Amino acid sequence: MLLTRLTFDYILIQGVIRLLAIRATIQEAMGALKADPAIAVRLGRRAIPPLLEKLHDPDKVVRGAAANALTQLGDNRALQSILGSTGNPRG
Repeated sequence: MLLTRLTFDYILIQGVIRLLAIRATIQEAMGALKADPAIAVRLGRRAIPPLLEKLHDPDKVVRGAAANALTQLGDNRALQSILGSTGNPRG
């Protein structure tokens, strides 16, 4: 019984550590978005929420890189956000 509980605890802790590592990786990718937008594309769907936030960044280059990455990811919500942030009436 003790071995079962320890195994469960180990798996649970390992899962939490992996989630934190994924979160850190996404944050690092968003920090490097201006220099290398392809990083966000390689992260896939996990990068969509932070990229949507980057569409409102004061830096024009960061906004452009985020829009580029979002269009490459092809998520409908992302495409609607891009159209909405550009003021395009087709939305």
